[in-house]
Amino acid sequence: MTFFGIHGTCQSIAHRIQSSNFNISTGRGGSGVYFWRKGNFSSLLSFGWYQQSKYNGKFSGESDDSYAGIEVELTINKGEYLDLEDPDIKEELASLVVTKGIDSKADKRKIANLYDAFVKMVEKNAGVSMKLLILRVAPPQNCPEYPIAALGAPISYIARDSSIIKIINVESK
Repeated sequence: MTFFGIHGTCQSIAHRIQSSNFNISTGRGGSGVYFWRKGNFSSLLSFGWYQQSKYNGKFSGESDDSYAGIEVELTINKGEYLDLEDPDIKEELASLVVTKGIDSKADKRKIANLYDAFVKMVEKNAGVSMKLLILRVAPPQNCPEYPIAALGAPISYIARDSSIIKIINVESK
């Protein structure tokens, strides 16, 4: 199975990624590398993420902090992904939220830990490693052009194993 996505960053970091691949990090949906699902608004979202990261100082000290959108192909075997938007999966996750006492005031780290624990539980029960997650995430704050009222939160892919990632293009603006 193949999925296509884009990751927004700066040129300096993109060059490092091209030479040594992506590093797994932690985001709100747990551990992995985050990509916007390739589609009509993916470049807009990627650029918005880059702008938000730049504003927050993520690229300070980089020699080239101009935009880079890394387009990727994510290849997995059938059964190695978990669609966290599936209603039955979402309900299982909701049960864990209740059990753990997670509320709307929980910080990002606590939520990330919740997702990681949930995925580990699913992996144990299924007997297979989930290399890719599908999850809707909020668009970047500075991306008012994204029609969230019409489409809801955009879909992201979370690669939990960097070996599934193949860079196919790096765009710039």
